[in-house]
Amino acid sequence: MENITALLTSFSNEHDLWNLTKKSALACLKNYAAEDNDDEIPVEEISLKPQKQELVFWEYGNKTFILRTTYSLHKNNDFSIPIGDYAMDVTGSGEIVDDWLVIY
Repeated sequence: MENITALLTSFSNEHDLWNLTKKSALACLKNYAAEDNDDEIPVEEISLKPQKQELVFWEYGNKTFILRTTYSLHKNNDFSIPIGDYAMDVTGSGEIVDDWLVIY
């Protein structure tokens, strides 16, 4: 298992997945804020916290894996209660196959 963890950490670092996911999350939040969501929290008040990376098998109908990187969203750096999540999936070659934003 240590070898698998080392390989996945190396893969994540090689593809800069934490930063790639964070940049994508910020762009997604700006797009979301541009929509007419008057009752939502302003994007300037949302903070991102690295949550987890997980290996998922048999996703998207392929006999392969994806590495999912997830950030939790919080209001004004209050990390005690999340207000949502943002996640990005990449293939074994580093290709982005999906991402999503969930606001609770």
